[in-house]
Formats: sequence, C-alpha cells, structure tokens
Amino acid sequence: MEAASELVDRADRSEGIGVVTDLKQAPSAIPSSRHVSFSGLEIRLRREALCPVQSPASQVILRDPWADRFLDEDEVADASRLRVRSLVEENPIDDDLVAMAKITRSPDGRSLRTFDGGQAHVNGFIPCPKSHHMLHVQGTGQEDLVHREQTSWNTIAIATEAFVIQWPGGEHRPDVQLTGADGKVRLIEVKRNERDLVDPRLRRNIAFSSEVLRRCDIGYELVFENEIFESPRHRRNVELFVSRGFVHPSRAQRDRLSDHAAGRSRDSTYGELTELVSPRNPLLGAAVVQGLVVRRRVAIDLTQRITADTPVTIH
Repeated sequence: MEAASELVDRADRSEGIGVVTDLKQAPSAIPSSRHVSFSGLEIRLRREALCPVQSPASQVILRDPWADRFLDEDEVADASRLRVRSLVEENPIDDDLVAMAKITRSPDGRSLRTFDGGQAHVNGFIPCPKSHHMLHVQGTGQEDLVHREQTSWNTIAIATEAFVIQWPGGEHRPDVQLTGADGKVRLIEVKRNERDLVDPRLRRNIAFSSEVLRRCDIGYELVFENEIFESPRHRRNVELFVSRGFVHPSRAQRDRLSDHAAGRSRDSTYGELTELVSPRNPLLGAAVVQGLVVRRRVAIDLTQRITADTPVTIH
C-alpha cells in the first residue's frame, strides 16, 4: 500500500501529464515532468484560450427597466427595428425560457461556423482591417454589409458568425457583429427579402433571440440586401475605399496629417487632404486618404458623389 500511495503522489505532482492506470506499474515507467513536450502543452493552452465563451442569459439579463431598443417613442424607429418588433409581437415570449437561454461568442472575433454545406448562397473569406483577420461570409448580402461597415467611422470592430443564442428547442446565429465607437454591440441578420422570412420556425427563432438580446442590452437588427446601400453610387464608393484598406501611409504622410489637424481645424476637404498627403502624386494621395477612411483616421460621407470639395473630418 505504501508503494501504491507513492505512485499516486508522483502522478499528482506531474500535474496530470502522466496518469497511472496500473498500480503495479514500475516506477521507472511513469512519465516524468522532465520529459514534458512543451510544444504540445502550448498548443493545448492555445486551443483552450480560443474556445468559445459561454454564459447563461440569466447571468447578464438586465433587471428593471428593460429598454425597448426596437421601438422608441422619442425617435422614429428605422425599418430594421420595426421589422424585428413585428416578429416579437407575433410570437409571444416565455420569460422562463428566456432565462434558460445561453449566449456563446467567439473570444477573438473569428467565426464559430465557417461552412455548413449544401447551401445555395456564396461561402468564402474576405480580408477586414477592422477585425485583424479573415472573415467568413455566407451570402453576398453579408459581404456587402461587412464592406459598408469597414468605411463607417462609428464601427471599430467587425465579426461574422461569431455569436450564437441557444435555448431548449432552438438556436439562432446572427450574421454580423458590430462594435461601435461607444462600445455598444449590435448584431445584424441579413436577408434577401421578405420571402426569406416565410418559415414560421425562422420567424420564431428571430423573435426569441432578439428578445434575449434586448434584455441583455445588445442591439439586434434585421436588414434586407436592398437596404445596405442607398444607391449604386454608394456601393461603388464603398468598394473603391475598401480596396484601399491595406494601404500603409508613410511616417511623413502621417506627420503631415497630424500637423494639419493640430494646426488647423479637423474639418477639411477630400482634395485638400489628397494634395497634403502626396503633393506630387495625386493618385497616391487619393489612395492613402481612402485607406485612412477604412482605418478610422478620416471620416467621409460615401453616399454622395466624391469630389475635391467633399467635406471630410480628421480624427
């Protein structure tokens, strides 16, 4: 018995690296901590660090009052919030079931689901400077929304397929997760049109998950593809600016921009910044300014025609 106790003590000191299954095993055959594969240990720790974060909704649900994000009497609610509101009114919500819901999110913004097979829509990966890694997209509408938010100054981080709401009998995976400049999180579900909402089970899942998120103070919107861009001009401007997202301005160009913002007003024009950044090469200057829009150093309204007199704001 003393020999068996010694073997168990030695196994405990190895911190789980060697597990004794036979007490008659010779002491020399027991793995020692001196022979640990640190590369394998690092891989295991890295996988544990990247595992999804799960939390019951009952732990984060706000108590009274529950702000109604979908219908505010003090402002005119947009179509995306009114659309969600109608689904919630159509499907009565069980408070006990809401407390049983579980929210799972990706800790680093990477997608929890990258491909589920057998789908008619597009599946692929796109680069995104605001997420610092590749984003998985499912459908052209999701891709268009990611492109639009890359040029929005109010959005500081983007993630796709990185949020799951689960409850007994169902789950919902919003398409895009946006983090605003104020720190608030918004989840957006993108659909092609009304025909994508004819399934009663899908309508129920959207209504239930949106109510869970509302009580957790997380925004939720339901957007159709034709609502992402205001016009074909808006789409062209966004695609052009997004293509410059990985332009790296030189130190001299960044210093000129900082000196201009410090010495004068932060308000300027597109043509003035283009000439300031690259006086001898206007095409290079335009590319750098477009890249600075994606990197949130410059804010500009891309819904209008871009000219030299278009106002911009330096941040």
